[in-house]
Amino acid sequence: MSILNGQREWARGYSSGSSEEVVSRLRITNPDYPDFVFEERSDGEGYTISDFNNKASVVSHTSSSLLELVVRDAKAGSQMWTVECSTCDSPNYSTGHYAGLGCKIINVNNSFCVQTGPKLDDPMYIATCGNGFDQLFDFWVHADQ
Repeated sequence: MSILNGQREWARGYSSGSSEEVVSRLRITNPDYPDFVFEERSDGEGYTISDFNNKASVVSHTSSSLLELVVRDAKAGSQMWTVECSTCDSPNYSTGHYAGLGCKIINVNNSFCVQTGPKLDDPMYIATCGNGFDQLFDFWVHADQ
């Protein structure tokens, strides 16, 4: 699925060693950057957000609050997320559609919300949850994903 914020879409950013930043990029037409998957955790503690093409690579926050793709660690609270949406829809896998609108993505470990950076290609980060547009995301499920 693609995770969108207005005309921005979550994407891989710059690499530093064993991790890669998660940034927001301009969406030209259709959602087209690397897709992410929300996997329900077996312990019932929300979701893990993984790279669609590499399930061992998951979204985590750093000690400085930035989002990165890192190697999966089932016990790391920085890799556990919950989602609260204003509108939800059941997936229809034969056609692309929005599965969630106005969604907050919240870290289970500290209850902070994911937020877009002020400019395109700025790293995504976590911050105190508020009511701003920069913390609301839409989920686009691609056909046959």
